[in-house]
Amino acid sequence: MCTDDLDTICQMKRLPELAEKYILACREDKDFGKQGRFPNIAGFCRFFGFPGDSLDKIKREYPDSYSALCLIFEDEALNSDVSASLLSAYLKKRLG
Repeated sequence: MCTDDLDTICQMKRLPELAEKYILACREDKDFGKQGRFPNIAGFCRFFGFPGDSLDKIKREYPDSYSALCLIFEDEALNSDVSASLLSAYLKKRLG
């Protein structure tokens, strides 16, 4: 959970820092196999307790922050060990 509200985080350009913390936590979660949990934007919001409409708000009000967040998760997805079909579906659906 994050103690700052989403606006403060975006204004301070802390989304990349929080994304890296989430990604590290996913890698360390060995309950999901040797590679850990697959980091994704929905999981990021859940991990920090952001409301369901957070992504829409970030995209609308902080487009540069949203773009940076998408790039981080795209890089993670492309460098993961997930199947090509799952990777393709994730990139198409979530990252547009």
